[in-house]
Amino acid sequence: MPKNQANEPDRDEPRSAPGRFGHPFNTQTKALVAALGLSLLHFGLLMHFYAPAISTPDAQGYFAQARLIARTGHTGLVPEPPIQYIGPHWHTPDGVRDFTTFPPGLPVLLATTRRFLGIQAMFLVNPLLASFSLLLLFLLARKWLPAGWALFAALLFALNPAFDEHALFGDSHVPVVFLTLSGLLLLKKATRERSTGLAALAGVALGLLPTVRHAEATVPVLAGLYLLWQARTGKVTNKTLIWFTLGAAIPVALLAARNWTAFGAPWRTGYHLPGQGPQFGLGYLAEHLIPFFLTLTADGLGPLILFAFAGFAVLVQRHNSRADGLFLLALAGTALIVYASYAWPVDRQSIRFVLYTFPFYILAAVYLLATARRGLRAVLVAAILVLAIPWSVGTTLRKLERLHFRNGAVARVTEGIQREVPPGSVL
Repeated sequence: MPKNQANEPDRDEPRSAPGRFGHPFNTQTKALVAALGLSLLHFGLLMHFYAPAISTPDAQGYFAQARLIARTGHTGLVPEPPIQYIGPHWHTPDGVRDFTTFPPGLPVLLATTRRFLGIQAMFLVNPLLASFSLLLLFLLARKWLPAGWALFAALLFALNPAFDEHALFGDSHVPVVFLTLSGLLLLKKATRERSTGLAALAGVALGLLPTVRHAEATVPVLAGLYLLWQARTGKVTNKTLIWFTLGAAIPVALLAARNWTAFGAPWRTGYHLPGQGPQFGLGYLAEHLIPFFLTLTADGLGPLILFAFAGFAVLVQRHNSRADGLFLLALAGTALIVYASYAWPVDRQSIRFVLYTFPFYILAAVYLLATARRGLRAVLVAAILVLAIPWSVGTTLRKLERLHFRNGAVARVTEGIQREVPPGSVL
């Protein structure tokens, strides 16, 4: 493939012969069908290891808040009996009500699912969002890559161990992936088509991020700076920037109103509650940055990260991809710095905080493959097939098997309680 072809976004692929009904079935359509098939296969993999239960402390914070919203419409909990289990992420600002440190974005989605589809459906929200995110990544990758390479990027993400594990964890990291990819896809289409409507929708999608995880407010801010830069160079209109900002302001304003009601000020969050120490600091950054990066390499992306760094260099070096490359690099780098500055000690699960940046590394790595000369490309692809994919598959299966065993045990205990213990009993 000539080098310049990899930089042709959404280019027309060679068409095959007309199909049975006289309509051409081109390569791009085949790749889209394959991407849909990949999403379905991925969902099937998740369902193989699925159990309708949660078994992590973070998941309890989200699902308990969702139950409150579904039952009462409120996010604060008024404890009833003194022996009631509250959970480690709940704290009280006034001695009367308990609030979780987590914002209500994901719990609202879970509560809505519970109200209309039942309790069991809540456990399927994250797996569905995870599998649909693969299709979104394929469509986003098509803005820089031919269809086949975009499909390969989606495949690499589908095999990522951290992504697959958190699809069944019941926490907020997969919804962040989904919103980030949705917002960036809409943003890319808005800038290309100069559509104010798509810009507003992109703003809403990215503006929802801090309602799910507070620190991901950096994403809409960086997206706004990217649009401002593009507007200054004449590549987008000022209207695009304005409508994006207005769209992002809607969910942020709703979150601020809720925080004002719950905590007394729009800028206060659950992390300001009593019992919460300093959450971020430069001292943490100096202590955590190198361990965090090593964990990202060893437990997050594995050998693929080496290809990603080279791919970022190629993206930034090429004139026609420089702006997008710098934007993606800024998103990934900012997330790394923010969460290395977080008080939480670095462990093997720390990479969950930057899970939403994994598609950027994968895009950069695949861009490197697509733009390399034929001989070098063959070597790079072989290296990924030999090093990265076996590591991903083996680690993913081990993680999912352990999680299935744990969640399955909780599901069986819950089923037994529901069958044997009368409603209203104190357990």
